[in-house]
Amino acid sequence: MRINRYKGQPLPFTISFSGNPLSPYGKDYADIQDVSINFKKDKSLDADNKYLEHLKSRGEVLVDVAANSFTFVPKDGDYNNMSEGEYYIVLAVKVNGFTDMLELSDNHILNITKDSQRK
Repeated sequence: MRINRYKGQPLPFTISFSGNPLSPYGKDYADIQDVSINFKKDKSLDADNKYLEHLKSRGEVLVDVAANSFTFVPKDGDYNNMSEGEYYIVLAVKVNGFTDMLELSDNHILNITKDSQRK
């Protein structure tokens, strides 16, 4: 899935699943401790994700259990900190019983473009 946003355009987006994405791990939404959405230029590196990390615990990610979806809620200026181009959206959850976060999705792309109507 490709999501297009202009620099300075603080619009949310949602990543949805056809069912509970935690089921293969024997977990449910009640087991979630936190949710993280990161934007990465290179999925194999962790160096570019910390300044773009958004967390459920800070109110930046909403979880809709009924819809099996996770919504990124940007703040004004979030996209301003990103250079133009494509970023992989990495959705990960911290759940009870696991030391590491579980990556649920990394196949969505956020494309940041320049808007000729904005400065």
